[in-house]
Amino acid sequence: AAPSSVRADVVLKDALTSLLKEAPKKLKELRDECTAELERLGALAGGEATADGFFKALKLALEAQGSPKVVAIALDAVSKLTTNGHLSGKGPDPFKATSEGEA
Repeated sequence: AAPSSVRADVVLKDALTSLLKEAPKKLKELRDECTAELERLGALAGGEATADGFFKALKLALEAQGSPKVVAIALDAVSKLTTNGHLSGKGPDPFKATSEGEA
């Protein structure tokens, strides 16, 4: 990787912060996921983040109908992460092991 490559944690933090700011209140699941992922990212304390483990909020944002700015932020982040080799698609599917029905 080139030394000028963008760090995954920086892209993720910028994207999640922007998504949290732009997501309307009706997108509660997205807002909650952004908050949780920002907390997880902060807990890494500068450690290398794998973007695959933080994909759920981006996927929710990509599916945000009626919120083109939210979708644009997520597309930009996914583009940066894939271009720099941080998003491989090899992580666990964040939607397979949902807690729905377990409540």
